[in-house]
Order: sequence, then structure tokens, then C-alpha cells
Amino acid sequence: GFKRAAELPPHSAAPKFNLAQVSMMLRRYATANRLFASAAAVTADPELQMVRRATNSVYWKGDLTALQHALEAAKPGTELYKVNGLRLFEADWWARDYKAATKATEVDDVSEWADGTNVALPKRLYLAWATEAEGESEKAHALYAELRTQLEQEVRERPDVAEKHLALAFAYVGFNMKAEGLAEGRKAGELAPVSLDAFTGPGFLVWLAKLDVRAGADDAALDLIEKLQAMPAGQVFSQALLKIDSAWDPLRNDARFQAL
Repeated sequence: GFKRAAELPPHSAAPKFNLAQVSMMLRRYATANRLFASAAAVTADPELQMVRRATNSVYWKGDLTALQHALEAAKPGTELYKVNGLRLFEADWWARDYKAATKATEVDDVSEWADGTNVALPKRLYLAWATEAEGESEKAHALYAELRTQLEQEVRERPDVAEKHLALAFAYVGFNMKAEGLAEGRKAGELAPVSLDAFTGPGFLVWLAKLDVRAGADDAALDLIEKLQAMPAGQVFSQALLKIDSAWDPLRNDARFQAL
């Protein structure tokens, strides 16, 4: 349907963008690259489509150059800047520039960032990760403590929301409550299985794998990575990203990870 819509007049960007997203899911990155460029040619905000195209290239080839170049157009005060807070953070995180990543959390005034599968987590959780990676362990611990208190209340009020359990899981693990964190992660997975949502479900699996890594549950993380490789999840998970994302660093000497 998206493919047919993209071929019909008027040539709007939306069908091309949607088809590009589907192509990313299927890991047809070359096709997605062409479609994002086509969407950029017919939209009023081509810079946004070029950022999306450059992000696709990261998942495809692991090359940050195009994304960093595309984000140069995101100047403070511009709409492109305001809507790309997470993208700016990711570009800095993947480049291991954690100081810049902490600054990226100041780009917008939203409380949550949603990833490529619409899994929304507190922006302060991203700040805690970058702060921790920067070596500011005391500041990160304080952030995790604040998040723990906030998210425990939110989970009590909305126990059926998977993202609340997922966020609390990361706060617990960051606070060195690993068993509690893994338990909350399991609850999140039960509430958002791939069998019920083929778009968002893989996003949860990626986050759960990262949670397992942070908790030291390497085998569980590798099991999830193997599952992700076998499903259409290319908009949040790729072999190229495995190579550059520092979230996977604790696994790099593992023979199973190397075989992937």
C-alpha cells in the first residue's frame, strides 16, 4: 500500500517516508536510503528527511559522517534542532562524545524521548546514562535515585504501561538493584510482546537486551540479540550498530557476540 501510494500524484513526502520506514524494518537500507532522498525532494522540510536518511546510513553502514553532517543544519533555535533532540544525543553517544550527549538533553523541553519504534523513556534516563559514561558516577547515581522515586509512583498509578516498567528497570539497575531491575524488565516484556505489536515489540527487545547487559546478564542479552537478528527490526537494531554502540561494549570479548 505505501509503495503504491508513493507512486501516485500528488507526490507528497508521507508515503515515501512510510515506505522508507518499512524498508528500514526489513533491513533494506539501500531502498530506504533512496526513498528518504525522494521524500526530501518533495517536502517543505528537506533537512528533516536528510537527517532520517543519514540515520538510516548509520544502521546500514555504521558510518556517522553523514548523520553528523546532516545535523549541522540543526542550529539552536530552529525547528530542526527542537525535533531532533534524541537524534543529536544518539549521534554524540555513538561517537562516544558523552559530554556533548549530556548537552543534547537540553535541546528540547519534552520529558520523554521516543525511539524508532515509539518506545518512550524519560529524557533524564538518557542524561543518567551519558553522565555515567562521562565518569560522573555520583551525579549519575543521584539521577537514578530521582528516577527510581518518580517511576515507582508512576508504575503504581499505571501498572499496565510497559514503558513505565522498562524505565523503572533501568533506574533500578543504575541504582545497583539488579534483581529488581531484571524483574521489572520481565514485566515490561510481558506487557509488550512482539506477538501483539510487530512494530514496537522489537524495540522493547532491544532495550531489554541493553538492560541485561547493564545487569551483567550476558547470556540473556545474547539470546535476545539472536532473536532480533531473525526478525524485521532494522529501524532499531542492526549489525552495524552493534559495532559502534558502546551499550554493547561489555559483550565484545564474548565468543557468542563476536560470532554475530
